[in-house]
Amino acid sequence: MQILHHADAIQPILLIMQEHRTEVLRQRAVWMVERILRNADLARAISIDSSVHTSLVDAFRYGNYNAKQLAEKALKTLNKIPNFSIVYPTTR
Repeated sequence: MQILHHADAIQPILLIMQEHRTEVLRQRAVWMVERILRNADLARAISIDSSVHTSLVDAFRYGNYNAKQLAEKALKTLNKIPNFSIVYPTTR
C-alpha cells in the first residue's frame, strides 16, 4: 500500500469510489479502500476526508452485496459503524 501512496494512486482510487461510475468500479474501489485502511498511517491520512465516509456509507446502503460487505469492514475500521453486522449472516 505504501507503493500506491508514493505513486499518488490513492486519491484517484478515492475519486473513483466517490463517483461510482459503475457497480463494478465502486466495488473494486471500495475493496481497495478497505485494504488501504488496514495500514494505520494511510488510514489516518484518508480518514480525515469526510467524503470517504460518505462514499463508504453510500456503498454500504446502495451497493451490491460484496460492496456492502467491504464498506462495512472499512467503516468498522474507521469506527463509524457498530461491531454487529446486518450484512454478514450470523452463525449459531
